[in-house]
Amino acid sequence: MEPLSVGVHSVSTLAQFKTGQTIAVWGAGPIGLLCMAVAKALGASRIVAVDINQARLDFAKSYVATDTFVPPASNAGENRAEYSKRCAKVLKQAFGIKDRGPTAIDVVIEASGAEVSIQTALFVVRTGGTYVQVRRSIVRFQFSFTSQGRNGSRRSHDPHQHAVGEGVKCQGFLPIWSEPSFLSSQVYPIQLTRPTPAW
Repeated sequence: MEPLSVGVHSVSTLAQFKTGQTIAVWGAGPIGLLCMAVAKALGASRIVAVDINQARLDFAKSYVATDTFVPPASNAGENRAEYSKRCAKVLKQAFGIKDRGPTAIDVVIEASGAEVSIQTALFVVRTGGTYVQVRRSIVRFQFSFTSQGRNGSRRSHDPHQHAVGEGVKCQGFLPIWSEPSFLSSQVYPIQLTRPTPAW
């Protein structure tokens, strides 16, 4: 029962998922699958399942997912931030996903807890979209984003300049807050968050 309640709470309550929206779910385990099932029941127009296990993705495709994606292998010498950004780019190209408009991903559910999955998911969610961290995990990772002004100018909030859409709403446990064990039940515009200090 708990995985189902987590799925309903994450998709319906936290993400406030609406009929016709699109969703991408990282992690095709029991909780991820139930998040996808809730999104389908609520009328999702597109459900993208992301996992490193092809058998899980095959089941997700037969059960609820409209699309599945296995992230590519990392390149030699590629750091995790670069890898996450490249994975997001490959996923977006594979499915014709844009940052805005009808092909954008409205809601991202991160149910794996893996560091690179968290980062990749934040690169995939549309500008103004919603990110929900379902699986609680304390990880050490470099979170970075760039905000874009109304005139198209970009302002970097870190030296690597990896862009995440302006106004992304974050829900659930996020290891980017100043308190690593903070459990969120509020909506925070991403531009109001601040990275954790160096560990």
